[in-house]
Amino acid sequence: MGQEIFPVMWGRVGMGQEKSTRGGDKDPILRPHPAPLPPLVYTGGIWSFDNQALLLTRWKSGMTVTNVRFDSVSLWVQRWGAPFDIRTARVAEEVGNQLGRVLEVEKRRNIDGHNFFMRVKVAIPLEKKIRRGAFLARSDGKKFWVDLKYERLPILCHYCGLLGHELCFCA
Repeated sequence: MGQEIFPVMWGRVGMGQEKSTRGGDKDPILRPHPAPLPPLVYTGGIWSFDNQALLLTRWKSGMTVTNVRFDSVSLWVQRWGAPFDIRTARVAEEVGNQLGRVLEVEKRRNIDGHNFFMRVKVAIPLEKKIRRGAFLARSDGKKFWVDLKYERLPILCHYCGLLGHELCFCA
Protein backbone atom coordinates (compact mmCIF):
# COMPACT_ATOMS: atom_id res chain seq x y z
CA MET A 1 0.00 0.00 0.00
CA GLY A 2 2.80 2.45 0.89
CA GLN A 3 4.38 1.91 -2.51
CA GLU A 4 1.42 3.72 -4.12
CA ILE A 5 0.82 6.38 -1.45
CA PHE A 6 4.30 7.75 -0.74
CA PRO A 7 5.25 8.58 -4.35
CA VAL A 8 2.00 10.54 -4.63
CA MET A 9 2.67 12.42 -1.37
CA TRP A 10 6.32 13.19 -2.03
CA GLY A 11 6.37 13.43 -5.81
CA ARG A 12 7.91 10.97 -8.19
CA VAL A 13 11.31 12.71 -8.39
CA GLY A 14 13.82 10.60 -6.50
CA MET A 15 11.18 8.08 -5.48
CA GLY A 16 12.45 5.13 -7.49
CA GLN A 17 12.08 1.83 -5.67
CA GLU A 18 12.87 -1.78 -6.29
CA LYS A 19 10.26 -4.35 -5.45
CA SER A 20 11.37 -7.76 -4.27
CA THR A 21 9.02 -10.60 -3.51
CA ARG A 22 11.56 -12.57 -1.53
CA GLY A 23 8.90 -13.06 1.16
CA GLY A 24 6.37 -14.19 -1.45
CA ASP A 25 3.86 -12.11 -3.37
CA LYS A 26 1.98 -11.53 -0.15
CA ASP A 27 4.84 -9.69 1.59
CA PRO A 28 6.66 -7.44 -0.89
CA ILE A 29 9.86 -5.85 0.36
CA LEU A 30 10.58 -2.31 -0.77
CA ARG A 31 14.16 -1.19 -1.01
CA PRO A 32 15.04 2.43 -1.75
CA HIS A 33 16.53 3.16 -5.11
CA PRO A 34 19.88 5.00 -4.97
CA ALA A 35 18.16 8.25 -6.02
CA PRO A 36 17.76 10.52 -2.95
CA LEU A 37 14.43 11.68 -1.58
CA PRO A 38 13.55 15.37 -2.00
CA PRO A 39 14.70 17.48 1.01
CA LEU A 40 11.07 18.44 1.68
CA VAL A 41 10.43 14.86 2.78
CA TYR A 42 12.79 15.29 5.76
CA THR A 43 12.12 18.91 6.66
CA GLY A 44 8.68 19.86 5.42
CA GLY A 45 6.30 17.37 6.84
CA ILE A 46 4.90 15.83 9.89
CA TRP A 47 4.29 12.50 8.23
CA SER A 48 1.82 9.91 9.39
CA PHE A 49 0.65 6.68 7.86
CA ASP A 50 -2.39 4.77 9.12
CA ASN A 51 -2.56 7.20 12.09
CA GLN A 52 0.99 6.28 13.17
CA ALA A 53 3.90 8.70 13.15
CA LEU A 54 6.32 8.06 10.29
CA LEU A 55 9.77 9.04 11.54
CA LEU A 56 12.48 9.58 8.92
CA THR A 57 16.15 10.45 9.00
CA ARG A 58 18.73 10.96 6.30
CA TRP A 59 21.05 8.05 5.69
CA LYS A 60 24.60 8.59 6.90
CA SER A 61 27.61 6.37 6.45
CA GLY A 62 27.98 3.89 9.30
CA MET A 63 24.29 3.75 10.22
CA THR A 64 23.12 0.50 11.79
CA VAL A 65 19.94 -0.62 13.50
CA THR A 66 21.58 -0.16 16.89
CA ASN A 67 22.89 3.40 16.44
CA VAL A 68 19.90 5.07 14.77
CA ARG A 69 17.64 6.70 17.34
CA PHE A 70 14.10 7.87 16.78
CA ASP A 71 13.38 9.55 20.11
CA SER A 72 11.11 12.46 19.18
CA VAL A 73 8.23 13.35 16.89
CA SER A 74 7.82 16.78 15.31
CA LEU A 75 4.35 18.27 15.67
CA TRP A 76 2.74 21.64 15.14
CA VAL A 77 1.21 22.75 18.44
CA GLN A 78 -1.49 25.43 18.59
CA ARG A 79 -1.67 27.62 21.69
CA TRP A 80 -5.26 28.75 22.33
CA GLY A 81 -6.69 31.19 24.87
CA ALA A 82 -3.70 33.40 25.56
CA PRO A 83 -4.45 37.07 26.34
CA PHE A 84 -3.68 39.43 23.47
CA ASP A 85 -0.75 41.09 25.26
CA ILE A 86 1.18 37.80 25.57
CA ARG A 87 0.32 36.45 22.13
CA THR A 88 3.86 36.82 20.82
CA ALA A 89 6.35 34.59 19.04
CA ARG A 90 8.66 34.75 22.07
CA VAL A 91 5.98 33.44 24.41
CA ALA A 92 4.99 30.76 21.89
CA GLU A 93 8.63 29.66 21.83
CA GLU A 94 8.72 29.50 25.64
CA VAL A 95 5.64 27.25 25.64
CA GLY A 96 7.27 25.10 22.96
CA ASN A 97 10.42 24.76 25.08
CA GLN A 98 8.29 23.32 27.88
CA LEU A 99 7.10 20.60 25.50
CA GLY A 100 10.38 19.73 23.78
CA ARG A 101 12.84 21.29 21.32
CA VAL A 102 11.42 24.19 19.29
CA LEU A 103 11.99 23.77 15.56
CA GLU A 104 9.98 26.71 14.21
CA VAL A 105 7.61 29.42 15.39
CA GLU A 106 4.97 30.48 12.91
CA LYS A 107 5.38 34.12 11.98
CA ARG A 108 2.06 35.93 11.86
CA ARG A 109 1.40 39.49 10.92
CA ASN A 110 0.01 41.78 13.62
CA ILE A 111 -2.70 43.04 11.26
CA ASP A 112 -4.35 39.61 11.13
CA GLY A 113 -7.42 40.19 13.29
CA HIS A 114 -8.49 36.55 13.30
CA ASN A 115 -5.43 35.30 15.17
CA PHE A 116 -7.05 33.18 17.88
CA PHE A 117 -4.03 30.94 18.34
CA MET A 118 -0.30 30.78 17.69
CA ARG A 119 1.57 27.79 16.27
CA VAL A 120 4.95 26.37 17.15
CA LYS A 121 6.61 23.28 15.66
CA VAL A 122 8.16 21.19 18.42
CA ALA A 123 10.22 17.98 18.49
CA ILE A 124 8.44 16.26 21.39
CA PRO A 125 10.36 13.43 23.08
CA LEU A 126 8.48 10.14 22.73
CA GLU A 127 8.92 9.31 26.42
CA LYS A 128 7.23 12.58 27.43
CA LYS A 129 3.48 12.73 28.07
CA ILE A 130 1.37 14.92 25.79
CA ARG A 131 0.18 17.98 27.71
CA ARG A 132 -3.32 19.38 27.36
CA GLY A 133 -2.33 22.91 28.34
CA ALA A 134 0.09 25.17 30.18
CA PHE A 135 0.09 28.13 32.52
CA LEU A 136 1.50 31.40 31.23
CA ALA A 137 2.47 34.27 33.51
CA ARG A 138 2.35 37.93 32.53
CA SER A 139 4.92 40.42 33.78
CA ASP A 140 2.51 41.45 36.60
CA GLY A 141 2.52 37.82 37.85
CA LYS A 142 -1.03 36.98 36.83
CA LYS A 143 -1.27 33.43 35.45
CA PHE A 144 -3.40 32.25 32.55
CA TRP A 145 -4.21 28.73 31.38
CA VAL A 146 -3.82 28.13 27.64
CA ASP A 147 -5.08 25.06 25.82
CA LEU A 148 -2.68 23.18 23.57
CA LYS A 149 -3.98 21.50 20.43
CA TYR A 150 -1.79 19.23 18.36
CA GLU A 151 -2.07 19.04 14.58
CA ARG A 152 -2.06 15.58 12.99
CA LEU A 153 -1.52 13.89 16.33
CA PRO A 154 -0.74 10.19 15.84
CA ILE A 155 -2.25 7.43 17.99
CA LEU A 156 -2.30 8.54 21.62
CA CYS A 157 -3.13 6.64 24.79
CA HIS A 158 -5.56 8.73 26.82
CA TYR A 159 -4.66 6.77 29.96
CA CYS A 160 -0.88 7.29 30.15
CA GLY A 161 -0.58 10.25 27.74
CA LEU A 162 2.11 8.68 25.55
CA LEU A 163 2.17 8.38 21.78
CA GLY A 164 2.31 5.12 19.87
CA HIS A 165 -0.40 2.97 21.43
CA GLU A 166 -4.04 3.12 22.43
CA LEU A 167 -5.70 2.51 25.78
CA CYS A 168 -6.46 -1.14 25.04
CA PHE A 169 -2.70 -1.77 24.58
CA CYS A 170 -1.46 0.22 27.59
CA ALA A 171 0.69 -1.83 29.96
